Amino acid sequence: MNRIGWLGALCAAAAVLTPNAQAQHQFGSRAPSSSWIPRAAGGGGGFLVNTYQYDDGTSENSIGVTGGTLSTGIMCWMTRLDAVGGGDTISTISVAYGTLLFPGGAPPNGAPATVAVWEDPNDDGNPADCVLLTQQATTVQNVDTDILNPVPITPVTVSGTFFIGAFCPSLMGPVAQSEFPASLDLAVPSSGRTWAVAQNPSAGFDPANIGNPTYTIPTTDMGTVGANFNGVWLLRAEGTASAPLSYCTAKLTSIGCSPTIGFSGVSSASAGSGFFVNGTDFVNNKNCLLFYGTSGQSATAFQGGFLCVKTPIRRTPSTNTFGNPPPNDCTGVPSLDFNLFAVGGLGGTPLPALTVPGTTVNAQWWGRDPGFVPPNNTQLSNGLEFVINP
Repeated sequence: MNRIGWLGALCAAAAVLTPNAQAQHQFGSRAPSSSWIPRAAGGGGGFLVNTYQYDDGTSENSIGVTGGTLSTGIMCWMTRLDAVGGGDTISTISVAYGTLLFPGGAPPNGAPATVAVWEDPNDDGNPADCVLLTQQATTVQNVDTDILNPVPITPVTVSGTFFIGAFCPSLMGPVAQSEFPASLDLAVPSSGRTWAVAQNPSAGFDPANIGNPTYTIPTTDMGTVGANFNGVWLLRAEGTASAPLSYCTAKLTSIGCSPTIGFSGVSSASAGSGFFVNGTDFVNNKNCLLFYGTSGQSATAFQGGFLCVKTPIRRTPSTNTFGNPPPNDCTGVPSLDFNLFAVGGLGGTPLPALTVPGTTVNAQWWGRDPGFVPPNNTQLSNGLEFVINP
């Protein structure tokens, strides 16, 4: 069978000796290049609610590491994802091995494998600097069937861009028997979402150091190396968190601002920081605080606007809307680290329920607005509902 190798460009698979006399690996495809028939993407290629999926469920190829006299290799294949609602808790990774179209090239059922989740700290979409959050040992299952095998993992919180992946060592021996473990769906273009890295295991492979430039194949965007690789892995994730939900109606301020509540990061019972409840379009430089509660949503008349948090209501310590220097305008941007507040890091008396996973919290910004006559001299945002994650 004709295999395609990669070394900066598509070429016939061949060993290239480096100065240290070790053979340089190349990515190789299980299928011959003439087998690829483009077709329209199916219903995959996007996200279902809390199900992260780009593939359409069918592979047209499988990818592995080939080249030279090295008897084994470790390939890690990764998918770039964006957290639903800005943050989620990932609890399951699903992965397929080999390809139904060209069976016989994947590791055997029962072979060792590992799945993992990484955070992209700067959300640049390149995993070279990603941070390992968790990894879970598993075994290869349902080879060459396109069946996605679910692997439960220790739940981890992610925010913004993150990566999921799988890796396993080759067990079959020299290049003539190279393995092709990673199922590839060629109907959905990579668009920078499909990555891989490979290493000779004798040199050590560390999933916490994906960007190691000394690896046999450093982190590579598979979509940039040719038609045989421009697809997406049969690799998915399941999230268990509900995305924060905005609701209710903000009160227009005395100068026509519409204070809007927002968030960044992931709410967590254990992180101790990193989930910011923020706001935009507030009257600048005014004292403010968050109303919050655990009894649900509301939309009752209050101080010329609406109270969006159902009683009983609790309050955070006060902060400021900040923004431009006087005079008044709509540049106020209040912000409070709710994870830090929940563990007592900002003072006050936070509800104990804020450190219990699964608690639903409702919040609303309240601040001063001297342009209104008391007792309506306040500004009120809309509401935000979120669930405390592990």
